[in-house]
Amino acid sequence: MKKRLFCSMLNKAVILLVPLFAHDPAFAHIDPKTPIYYEKNKFDVVVRGVVKDQDGRPLEGATITEKGTNNSVASGNNGNFSITVKEGATLVISYIGFEVQEIAAAANTEMNITLTLLDRATSEVVVTALGIRKEKAKISYATQEVKGSSMDKAPESNVANNLIGKVAGLNILSKTNLFENPEILLRGKQTLVVIDGVPTDKDNFDFWNLNPNDIENVNVLKGTAAAALYGSLGINGAIMITTKKGKAGARGVEVSYNSTTQFQAGFLRIPETQSQYGMGWSGYYAFIDGKGGGGWYDDYGYVWGPKLNVPNSNNTSGFEEYPQYNSPYDPDNLFSFTQAGYTDQSHYKPLPGITRGKDNLKNFLNNELLTTHNISIAGKN
Repeated sequence: MKKRLFCSMLNKAVILLVPLFAHDPAFAHIDPKTPIYYEKNKFDVVVRGVVKDQDGRPLEGATITEKGTNNSVASGNNGNFSITVKEGATLVISYIGFEVQEIAAAANTEMNITLTLLDRATSEVVVTALGIRKEKAKISYATQEVKGSSMDKAPESNVANNLIGKVAGLNILSKTNLFENPEILLRGKQTLVVIDGVPTDKDNFDFWNLNPNDIENVNVLKGTAAAALYGSLGINGAIMITTKKGKAGARGVEVSYNSTTQFQAGFLRIPETQSQYGMGWSGYYAFIDGKGGGGWYDDYGYVWGPKLNVPNSNNTSGFEEYPQYNSPYDPDNLFSFTQAGYTDQSHYKPLPGITRGKDNLKNFLNNELLTTHNISIAGKN
């Protein structure tokens, strides 16, 4: 018995077979007019592309997998990848902290893939006594955290001033004296300040020496239970300051630069000062030893000494002259001077008693610019 088989190719992927079997009982149930399709093996194609985040930065180490197989590659330094897959395959792209994406493979063009950050809440962790980290939901006392990044935007010269208005129940009272530490009150009482688990001595610790750019975060622990491990020192709570530590860069070498410029307003009103009388008392002053020796009131306790700018034509300067703190010292000679009717001698040469540096205080408190520059470098092997 003869058989004839007619074949034709359709789209290079499907073969159409029309069998004509005359009087063959094995194929009696098949309609000769019904075509039979057989799928041909798909071709391998090379897919290339780059994986980036939402900000356009390349993601190194992203995983690109052919769906349904174990065929996968990782993106390189610039987020580039190349993978060989079956024609028509689907690519699954994943990266830690980002949403997983499925994209149809495109062989004739470079694929630009953008991954989206995961939008999910993580467990909030706070630093408690002795630097112990606990989940915020599991502690039994009130606590409030201030991120170090909030201090980078407009850092104050004094770290304590950065906390003003950021923590409920925390009062920072600035002092009028220059470079004096502010008073820190938590719920109306003085509280303990702890830096990296070490309690500070409030009488000897200087907040002016702490750089706001070095702070990772500040946790304010409220109540007696918050700082129980510090004993009586933490009875009113504690302010836990954690500084930054060295860590590897997330994407190789990272360089961070922070610069701020502030205009200091200075003082709204400068107190008036008198410039008619010099140092001393009851109109008398002459420098002897700076300790009040000789009865000339040279210990700088008062400013009611002789009147300044008094003319005297007998002296070469044209003014009254007497020994002062900056007078030249001559151990071999004695210089005579007269003041308010009294005459004395000194190894210090008399100088004219005139007004000097009348605007010294105003110039010292003048409005100025405060510029801060901070740079940090992180890397990994």
